[in-house]
Amino acid sequence: MNAEYWASGLLVAGISLAVLALRQRWPAGVVAWVWYLAFLAPLKTETTFGLWVVVLVPLAVLLGIAQVVLWLCLPAARPLGRTK
Repeated sequence: MNAEYWASGLLVAGISLAVLALRQRWPAGVVAWVWYLAFLAPLKTETTFGLWVVVLVPLAVLLGIAQVVLWLCLPAARPLGRTK
């Protein structure tokens, strides 16, 4: 394998670890990173993009709705100073 592949793999792993480490402080970062990886994946595989859009767009909408519901239901998920 080329050094470029190793470098990009280490970069993705590093960003993933950083986002996971900051997940309590920045939960939107996890959602954004997973979204980015999910939409990047079809470009690196042999599958067609259309199928991925059909599968991932509803999943992204459901995850967004779940995040809003959890934010409304769990006071600990809200930023400081915005509790009911």
